[in-house]
Amino acid sequence: MMLPPALIGIGFSKRGRNGFRLWFPFVLLWPLLFVVFVVAFAIAIPLSIVVAPWGYARPVFLFVPYVWRALSATRGLEVDVAGEDGGFFVSFI
Repeated sequence: MMLPPALIGIGFSKRGRNGFRLWFPFVLLWPLLFVVFVVAFAIAIPLSIVVAPWGYARPVFLFVPYVWRALSATRGLEVDVAGEDGGFFVSFI
């Protein structure tokens, strides 16, 4: 089963200074995400019935699982941007 990231680390740094890094426990938002996805499914089911005559029922209905897969695929992603004046770091664990 694919799960979204549990922790998100965000860091900033400026040239000539030590930066700081914040760790946000994204796992605390999972219940909220569950409610959002249940509501989205409740909207997607009637909407897919409405657009079925035009052949768009499957993409509309599968939009919510595709978003879940994209969110879950960010696990392990690290973005580290460094420039002359400073840097920015994001990590999904």
